[in-house]
Amino acid sequence: MKPHLEPRRAVFQHSSYRPYLRSVLADRISRNPAYSLRSMASHLGMAPSSFSEVLKGRTGLSLQAAARIARKLGLSEDESEYFALLV
Repeated sequence: MKPHLEPRRAVFQHSSYRPYLRSVLADRISRNPAYSLRSMASHLGMAPSSFSEVLKGRTGLSLQAAARIARKLGLSEDESEYFALLV
């Protein structure tokens, strides 16, 4: 069984930002079944359709969007820098 990492610390376990964002979404849904992609998109300040397109790999994030998302997720400075490198 894998040890449970605090979701925001788990950013260092990923080599791409999309799986990281999917894992954050899955973690939040597991803790609150009413949470949804729409909820997370709203929290991140994105349209749900745009967030869905990012997760599917059909569109990417700008560095500005990555910085905003890192801030909204409460990532530390080191985590935010790493997240931006993944974009």
